[in-house]
Amino acid sequence: MNSKNTNINNPKPLPRRQAGGFPHFSKSPKAELSSGHNPPNSPFIKGGQRGIDKGGEGLDGSISLCMIVKNEEHNLPRCLDSVKGMVDEIIIVDTGSTDKTIDIAKSYGARVFNHPWEGNFSKARNYSLKYATCEWVLIIDADEELNESDAPRLKEVTKNNGYTAISFVIKNKYKNSTQEGYAKMVRLFKNFNGVHYEGIVHNVIKYSGTCLESPLSIIHHGYNLSEDKMEEKFVRTTTLLKEQIKKDPHNPVPYMYLGIAYMDRGIYDEAIAKSKRALELAEEKRFNIRDFLVSYYVISAAYFEKEELKESETYALKAVELDGQFLDGYCILSFTYYNLKEYDRFMQTSKDYLELWNSITRHNERVNNITTRTTDVASGFFSPSHPPEHVFRAGRNMKISLIPPSRSHAERGNDESSVKGETSLHPPSPPLLKGGLWGDLEKGKSP
Repeated sequence: MNSKNTNINNPKPLPRRQAGGFPHFSKSPKAELSSGHNPPNSPFIKGGQRGIDKGGEGLDGSISLCMIVKNEEHNLPRCLDSVKGMVDEIIIVDTGSTDKTIDIAKSYGARVFNHPWEGNFSKARNYSLKYATCEWVLIIDADEELNESDAPRLKEVTKNNGYTAISFVIKNKYKNSTQEGYAKMVRLFKNFNGVHYEGIVHNVIKYSGTCLESPLSIIHHGYNLSEDKMEEKFVRTTTLLKEQIKKDPHNPVPYMYLGIAYMDRGIYDEAIAKSKRALELAEEKRFNIRDFLVSYYVISAAYFEKEELKESETYALKAVELDGQFLDGYCILSFTYYNLKEYDRFMQTSKDYLELWNSITRHNERVNNITTRTTDVASGFFSPSHPPEHVFRAGRNMKISLIPPSRSHAERGNDESSVKGETSLHPPSPPLLKGGLWGDLEKGKSP
């Protein structure tokens, strides 16, 4: 792979959507390469794939890794090492790095293209897709790595499978914690005409066809950050979401994400208000309300933190009524009923939670944007065999979490003296969804 660096002074705006449903992509904007050559012809070829830029080789399972980056010199080597020998080309769109990111990318043979940051993650992501020349496109961010044990299987899933897209299990790592989070997200897809990302912050892949749910996994280190960095991400995310609301005030999706962001920072009244607005708009615009289950969860969890337990119960019940497979709803209900001292309901809901958890986690590929937590005593923490007074003590030994705990909860869990005076269970801290409909919450790279 040749290392090339492209400067684009007037990036082409995103293609307009046509009546047929998919946008039409014309040729890439003209640019001067450092080698003096023009970039590869990169319109999406009608009816299928673009040719691979490797001397006319076939298209049987070839993969383009497409990334957007800025100042990722500390993360990029780990990411690119994880896919070494597994991809056929590396496409990197840099949005303004001032460190050694570009030099590192070139050392791995990447083709690097410089695009000014335009305040839109999907726009930057779509630029990267325009340069891909292989049959398949793999999306991995700089703060991620392909699971070492899964890397050899990457090529296998692309060959003769009849699918358009392939989802991976994303494993989130959290700072100073042995807990992990899991989500399912499309990260590998055919380089077809019209495939593109949408969403200013939470970019979501749009494609036509069927998706294979694979057990392949990607490890995400983006939540293993300092408090200052997390605050920066919060400010960046909420600022972009508010801009999106100004442009599209009746769209419930940015309100949903704002609710999640506020909940994550412990701003409970705003979390409730924005999540309720998301639900109102979703109903007005006749969205599938089940796509907004997370908003019910945020409202319920925020009311719980405010010690308004009956309100918490109301919204958790609405969630599980909409979707009997919604694990988060059963979890928050269990905590709520325990603190309401309604132990019979606590036991029943806990049993429902455990049965559903066991069903969902039996196979990795079945993980689907789960945001709640389980414990290292899965057979006992929520079990009727444990009397209520023992439940909280068992719950202190959390090993696996599908969302990160808030600082206050983490401290409470590690402080032996706090347990003695504790009289209530505490639910999961705010969900941080990654992928699927929700896209990349607070996961976008620094503009």
